[in-house]
Amino acid sequence: MGLIASDQGLKIVEKARIAKSWGRQSVSWYGEAHVSLPTLRRFLGGKQPIGEDNFKEICKAVGVDWERVVDWEKSHKNRVDDNSDLAQISLKEDCNEMPDVQVFYGREKQLEDLKQSILQNKSRVVAIWGPIGIGKTTLAAKLTEKVKSDFECFIWRSLNYAPPPTLSELLSSLIKFILSEENTDLPSSVDDLIRYLLQIFGDRRVLLVLDGYENVLRNQDLRVSQTEYEKYGELLKFLGERKHQSCVLITTQEEPKELSSLKYIPSVNLSRLLGLDFEASLKILNAKKLIFAPQQAEKLINDYQGNPLALNHICEHIQKVFAGDVSHYETKYTILFPLEFETAINKNCDSLSKLESDTLKIIATESTPIEYEKLKLKIQNNFEVSNSDLQIALSSLFERSLIERNSQGSAMFYNLQPVIRKCVRKLYGIM
Repeated sequence: MGLIASDQGLKIVEKARIAKSWGRQSVSWYGEAHVSLPTLRRFLGGKQPIGEDNFKEICKAVGVDWERVVDWEKSHKNRVDDNSDLAQISLKEDCNEMPDVQVFYGREKQLEDLKQSILQNKSRVVAIWGPIGIGKTTLAAKLTEKVKSDFECFIWRSLNYAPPPTLSELLSSLIKFILSEENTDLPSSVDDLIRYLLQIFGDRRVLLVLDGYENVLRNQDLRVSQTEYEKYGELLKFLGERKHQSCVLITTQEEPKELSSLKYIPSVNLSRLLGLDFEASLKILNAKKLIFAPQQAEKLINDYQGNPLALNHICEHIQKVFAGDVSHYETKYTILFPLEFETAINKNCDSLSKLESDTLKIIATESTPIEYEKLKLKIQNNFEVSNSDLQIALSSLFERSLIERNSQGSAMFYNLQPVIRKCVRKLYGIM
């Protein structure tokens, strides 16, 4: 709930400020209150609501009871109910980097669950993670269209550049856009910029999308300190832990480790995206005007695990080479994948430890899912490995969206999706 100071309340605050010998925009004041200068200015203006916590801290800093300052009538009029669509507030948008989603298949349940997480559960961090091509960015774009009206400010930032922006660059651009002040004097250190953004997020309801977060994790740009990129994780952790009224939505091929310890609290939602179901996948085949029998469609969809990017690629290939007839393709069947798929898998594998890469190679060599004990024995043919080390390696491979797992009774099996298996075999020269 946003609060507005009354005229009488501002006079009380003014008297207390003078008694402390503070200026109206003194750093001692907003520093003591742990708010930004723009927030203090809005408080003193008495026209716009600011976050309840910030309002209380500003009053507390000068030793005034906040309840004597607030204008309850104005605050109630400007209050945003949980189910409101913020119709009174003009949405400020920066979405030049957001893709234009014109085709969207399936995902109705995931879309509704994520919408509820943001609007009803007030999640502060939402991560959509899964392998390349699975539809994370498309889902995020569709989701933001449904929820952005509940916010004052909506910003979409792509991290898919090489190299991605440093955290200092990102935070500076975000703060300047939100505050509409190009010449804002910003802190010089990344830690102070993080604190500044958290203050703003506590005062204003901002929806921020960071698309392609895995590029920050894998960046190898030697021109800047890697601390700049490591701080991204610190920012995510703070956003999940600290109380504020904004939401950061990220898409990533890897589950963010910084959020692992927070995944069971309501303010953080880690949503793993799997392939499209059969009906939604079938719509892709039909949209590409393929000619197929039901069992042919089922094999195609299963082999590509409902991955929209991979399915679109193979459908276009069949259309070009076999005039769209799956029967002709079936006699010369082979798993194909787009170049960006192979590039992403190779980049993902570049940073694996020796145990992780050895484990991945063994799983990729198998044509069927391999059971845990058999996997361990095969690795131990090369060197001794403990259960804890192997399990940590498997966990890392799963978090990177490289392997799948499934249980049969008391046994656990590990496997690779056919497209990923072919990429991995090509990378490591496995015949």
